[in-house]
Amino acid sequence: MNSETDIALIKKDIKYLKDGVDDIKNKMNCMGTNYVSKIEFDLTNKDHDKRVSQIEKLVYSAIGLAVITLGKALLDLVVVARASQ
Repeated sequence: MNSETDIALIKKDIKYLKDGVDDIKNKMNCMGTNYVSKIEFDLTNKDHDKRVSQIEKLVYSAIGLAVITLGKALLDLVVVARASQ
């Protein structure tokens, strides 16, 4: 009886291991469709970073222009106020 139980447990363990290996194989086969290569990832991030830095420069330039325009308007207001006195 012990040998029959041992054989049944060994068969169950082998089936469990075989299912695990098959699962790993299936995941490895699907890996090509779900993941991109490191080179493609780096190139995409490089382009994205370039676009983000261009947008940051544009936003900072717009803020700088707004501050300069506001400063000029205040300076003109001060000059007009002093000239009227």
